[in-house]
Amino acid sequence: MDNQRPSSLWETDTKRVNRFNPESGDGGSRKGLKVMIGILVLIIAAGAAYFYFFSPRADAPRVGLEFGALEQVFAGAPFPLSVSASNLSEEILQGAKLSVFLPDGVFLVGESPQQRFIEKFIGDIGPGSITQQSFNIIATSEAQSVKRIEARLTYSNAKNPKYQFEKREGLDVSVGQAAVQLTFETPPTVFSGETFETVVKYRNNSLQNFKNLRLKINYPPAFQFDRASAPPKTGNNEWELGNVSPAGGGSFSVFGKIIGPEKSFFNFEGVTTGEFSGQTYPLSKQTASISIYPSPLVIQAAVSSDVVRPGEKLRYTVTFRNNASIPFKDVVVRVKFVGKMFDLTTSDAGEGVLDSVNNVFSWGVAQMPELLTFEPGEERTVRITLEAKKEFPIRTTADKNYTLDVEAQIESPTVPEGTAAQRTISTTRAQTKVAGVLEAQAKAFWKDAPSKILNTGPYPPKVNTPTRYTVHWIAKSFAVDFKNVRFSSFLQSGTRFTGTVKSNVDTVPIFNAGTGEVTWEIKNLPANKGVINAPAEAIFQVENTPAVTQVGQYVTILGDTKVRGEDSYTGQTVEVSDQPLTTQLKDDTELGDIKRYVQP
Repeated sequence: MDNQRPSSLWETDTKRVNRFNPESGDGGSRKGLKVMIGILVLIIAAGAAYFYFFSPRADAPRVGLEFGALEQVFAGAPFPLSVSASNLSEEILQGAKLSVFLPDGVFLVGESPQQRFIEKFIGDIGPGSITQQSFNIIATSEAQSVKRIEARLTYSNAKNPKYQFEKREGLDVSVGQAAVQLTFETPPTVFSGETFETVVKYRNNSLQNFKNLRLKINYPPAFQFDRASAPPKTGNNEWELGNVSPAGGGSFSVFGKIIGPEKSFFNFEGVTTGEFSGQTYPLSKQTASISIYPSPLVIQAAVSSDVVRPGEKLRYTVTFRNNASIPFKDVVVRVKFVGKMFDLTTSDAGEGVLDSVNNVFSWGVAQMPELLTFEPGEERTVRITLEAKKEFPIRTTADKNYTLDVEAQIESPTVPEGTAAQRTISTTRAQTKVAGVLEAQAKAFWKDAPSKILNTGPYPPKVNTPTRYTVHWIAKSFAVDFKNVRFSSFLQSGTRFTGTVKSNVDTVPIFNAGTGEVTWEIKNLPANKGVINAPAEAIFQVENTPAVTQVGQYVTILGDTKVRGEDSYTGQTVEVSDQPLTTQLKDDTELGDIKRYVQP
């Protein structure tokens, strides 16, 4: 019997497992373990199912959430939005809170446009009670659209205080026509350079009284404003329309011209805005498109250079041609100069007649008899030469980036058949930028109290005796911003850099001991620096010891000062320089009339 006992409990368990699957040893043990895990998973799943189906759960009280009836609303007119929450249960709804979510283009009147939802705490709602909340809303989206507003009610009750319940509903708001209707009446096609009229009309279609109504028209860049029958309040494109009552409105005209290539299109955009509860909202938007009609009279203007410097000469060539199959009568050619830097006293336009009040040269039948009848295929040319002014008319720091614009125009009262215009006209433009001027100076001083740097040593300089001097580098900019301005020069024999530096900008001179070069870099030099205000200036101190061979001479302490910078307006690189500095110290007037050469 003792021989039948297992040697250990482990041996007994192993045999039991093996008997479960007698065909394998360890493999049977692994299969038995899998069976046991499967049974455990089933037990857990059954428990979860029991808990889900048979444990007590919180039932949400019956509530109602609905929006008030809302007809189609006007785009740009405030409207009331009501949301009602009703308790249809026999329990008190506790801590009720109503949230309303607004789509893009819909806003709560008087609040920041960034506020995209509204939240109101209602509190408790008794059994059978109804609470209604009202909001003042405005839809500024495009007309004839649909916007969906969402509402959510959250609450709890005494029976299940730990549960948070919610009810959601949505409302599709139909946005109809604009409250303030804006229309443009403009010709669909015009000749380049032809003055045309745009009639602007506005009307209040709603029952809302609009106060402080404003209108802004965004012109295309090529549009040249001439005048308006109602003077703009700001610039040439903003009007205050005032108070506009229901069914009220008005109109005015804007006159101008577009200079552009044939068959090109240009868009005008008008936007009306109104003020409600301290916030300004866009009410309506309107666009109009105008195309450039190919003119049978073609004119082109060419200029000798796209960039000119003060005092330089410009040459203009204006060519015009009849591309129609009919002759044009009484043709007139005009060339207008626009810009403060034209010097018309130096102009030469041949037979052209100058109107110096408007800066216009013109050629008509009196100057060119062939313009009486300008035949099909005929081409003519006129030429003008003149100079840019030598000095900039700078009065403030804002006087910069000057241009010389030329507008050439040809016109005739003859109109080809099928053309709606009252005259045939064509215009072209040419533009030249005026380059800025970078001025640099290098000065040296021995008496230099304003710099607050003490210069030591004898003056006049003495052989084998060191004397210290201060060198001033000065930069001035005329009419443009300069960037990456760099001063550079080399110390001469017998001169050393003391290390004393200062400047009135954010950089100071730097000395390279290996090459003997002194440099000063200015990243940005604003326009008219040194013209309206103080120039950019840097100071560094050097020390020179004259040699015996330099007695009776002026010793050169610093070589040529070379300055390089980039004209931010024209993109051109500008290089200037100033002469070497010697111990003669020409700029040091405090020294008086003394002999300044080296003493033995």
